[in-house]
Amino acid sequence: MDKFNEGKEWLQIWPSFADVSVCAMIFFLIFSIFLISLLPQEIRIGELADDKIALFKSGEADLGEEYKQKIDEIYNDIISKPEWKNDDSWVVVVKGHTDNKPIKNAKYKSNWDLSAARALSVVDYLIQKGIPQKRIRAIGYGEHDPKIHHKTPTPEPRNRRIEVILFKSDGRL
Repeated sequence: MDKFNEGKEWLQIWPSFADVSVCAMIFFLIFSIFLISLLPQEIRIGELADDKIALFKSGEADLGEEYKQKIDEIYNDIISKPEWKNDDSWVVVVKGHTDNKPIKNAKYKSNWDLSAARALSVVDYLIQKGIPQKRIRAIGYGEHDPKIHHKTPTPEPRNRRIEVILFKSDGRL
């Protein structure tokens, strides 16, 4: 028997498969928690869109009076969130969108400009309501994040919309 065990001392100190499995699971759990902490945190507040009526006229960024009540509701939702009240690193992000119809309005060079102008019209209103300028951002997506996809340029009203989210900023946004 001694000849059989000769040179296999490592078997006595080598961990069992169960030990290795438990260590691997603990490492995976800790690593997962670490990765989750790196992910951006966001809270979807609302979307200004209507399936029947366009939020914005084609090629325009002026917000209609009928939607200001909806923005008031969004404002109230923002300021009621504990994240907003208790942590200044949370910011409001307003995302502007357009349809894929080419711009014919001399005021805007492209759908990028138009979507940014739409986001800014909501940002301006929210600032008037009381959102601090340092805690709000406007982003224009142009026609590049549509709700309804079209292969040809089409004035799709549901794509002319605004999204509002709360975003936990690390200072870079």
